[in-house]
Amino acid sequence: LAPRHVGVLFLAEAVTYGLMGSIFGYVVGQGVAKLLTHFDLMGGITLNYSGSSVIMTMGVVLVVVVLSAIAPAMMASRLATPSKDMNWRVPEPEGDVIRDILPFTISMAAARGLNAFIHEFMAAHTDGSSGNFTTDSLALLPPTDGRVAGHTATVWIAPYDLGVRQSVRIELRPAEEDLCDIHIELGRESGTPRNWWRLNRTFLGDLRKQLLGWRNVTPEMVREFLRMASDWEQKEQT
Repeated sequence: LAPRHVGVLFLAEAVTYGLMGSIFGYVVGQGVAKLLTHFDLMGGITLNYSGSSVIMTMGVVLVVVVLSAIAPAMMASRLATPSKDMNWRVPEPEGDVIRDILPFTISMAAARGLNAFIHEFMAAHTDGSSGNFTTDSLALLPPTDGRVAGHTATVWIAPYDLGVRQSVRIELRPAEEDLCDIHIELGRESGTPRNWWRLNRTFLGDLRKQLLGWRNVTPEMVREFLRMASDWEQKEQT
């Protein structure tokens, strides 16, 4: 869900509970009044449930409930996105380069497995007949002092008639407390700057969704991806 959708869900829930509470209170109020009247406990007071004051009271209750949900809805929307912006946006390019840190961290021990996971996702898009982008020249990056793992690729972004092509460089770099950040660098090779920047919302969005899928990977599959990473590194060295 997009951050704004999370906020809307909170407000929709508040409206639902407000309506249910108003109607339930109206019905219960009538029932209690009838019981009190039946046992002659009203002291001669007659209640009017058909006047405009009833509708106004229900409206006030609904407004109060919705207003009380605005602050939690805004907080939930901000928690749903890793930045201060309510809506995620592609970073502004620096010349023909877009640099970003993806909203995802991974332990140092599993970083190479995640790199294999991303590599497999990119490799699945080498067929240009389907998907939002096409990958070519996919290559692994060797580990260094400042890089645990990474890879590079050339990517064409759909719609392909716009001719948007870019270089992609993804690196998993050590961060704090035995964690790794995911740094990405996109370099424009063809296509107009505006189309290139605009279409990268689709590409980066697909990549972010793929990263979310890592949370559902079983421990057995994590070990398999780590094994794949070791095999690839051995092939690169030979």
